[in-house]
Amino acid sequence: MYRSISDAFVELINRQELTLQQQQVAFTRINTIGEFLRGEFELRESPFVNGSYARNTICSEERDIDIMAPFEPFGENNYWNNYELNSRTFLYWVREALNNRYSATDVSSKQIAVTLDFTTIKVDLVPCFPKQGGGYLIPNGKGGWDDTNPKYHTQLVNNADINLAQRLRPIIKLAKTWNNANGHHLTSFHVEMMIERMWREAPNIPFWSDAMKQTLSTLPSWIRISFADPWNSSKNIDTYLSRESKDQVLRMLSEDSASAVQAEELRLNNNIEEAFEKWDIIFRRTFPSRII
Repeated sequence: MYRSISDAFVELINRQELTLQQQQVAFTRINTIGEFLRGEFELRESPFVNGSYARNTICSEERDIDIMAPFEPFGENNYWNNYELNSRTFLYWVREALNNRYSATDVSSKQIAVTLDFTTIKVDLVPCFPKQGGGYLIPNGKGGWDDTNPKYHTQLVNNADINLAQRLRPIIKLAKTWNNANGHHLTSFHVEMMIERMWREAPNIPFWSDAMKQTLSTLPSWIRISFADPWNSSKNIDTYLSRESKDQVLRMLSEDSASAVQAEELRLNNNIEEAFEKWDIIFRRTFPSRII
């Protein structure tokens, strides 16, 4: 039995869902970690998930789940007075407490989170402080603090997805799948914010293969320029991207966007087998087979 290009894209999107085991472990760990933190520390708010997991744009191979834990800055324990001048000390202090409960903890390579690896999923716990005026202050990896507002980004994607008839999240997942298959040069957050901005004012998101063709063709224009955080326009979210990595991504996009145009032409001309082959090359041999 043969499948259509449309059906293949639907399967590729469905493949990005977390497995049942991943979902169960995530649910359990999120709850138990939250309970531990509330019992161990003085918090301003209950810990909450953020990132791709909260925005429902996580892909199955991205097993990282981000949790923010907002500490009470000026309560009985005066956490902010103790750690204002050294966020790294704050991070390692939280890690030490977690070590008494969980044996497999580490500090992330960027020195902004405590990582708990549960094999099926990995939790990045970011201890933070509420910021006056909105948002949160998180460790910046250098002993200081950076500001962010993950709840804003979650609402941004949610609103755009509703306006686009629940078709934004799937195209985000397709773009992230392409990125993951091509060396993961772009961060998940960067991809998500670019795709949201790209499609925000569109009247709709078309047929998946057409939407992916347009996405691959448009991404270079967003990658070539500095991309500001939609919450804080004075801060760019692409500063991690080296000149070499940027050039490499642009080269891949140039090749793959041209191939996507050809794949759509083949589909429209009913050359389905060749269209499948083109999409399989674009997704580095991870595109569903035509034969079911």
